[in-house]
Amino acid sequence: QKSWENITSEEGIVERINRSIQAEGVFSKIKSGLNYHRFPCKGLVGIKAEIDLIALGLNLNTLLSKIQKADFSPTKYKKNHIA
Repeated sequence: QKSWENITSEEGIVERINRSIQAEGVFSKIKSGLNYHRFPCKGLVGIKAEIDLIALGLNLNTLLSKIQKADFSPTKYKKNHIA
C-alpha cells in the first residue's frame, strides 16, 4: 500500500518519468552516437568488461560536459514537459 502511494504521488510520477527518459537516452547514445550495436567479444567476462568501459566513457563524457558548463545539478524533467 505504501509503495503504491509513493509511486502514484506527484513526486513518484516525476521520478518514474525521469528514470525511463534517462535510461533511453543512454541506450540511444551507445547505439547511435557511438555506432555500437554488438559486442565483438564473447563470454560473460568480456562483455561485462566492455560494458563497464562504455559506461565509464559515457560518465566521463557527461562529467566533462557538466564541468565545461559549470552545471553540477542533476538533470530533471518536469511532468508534461520533456527537455
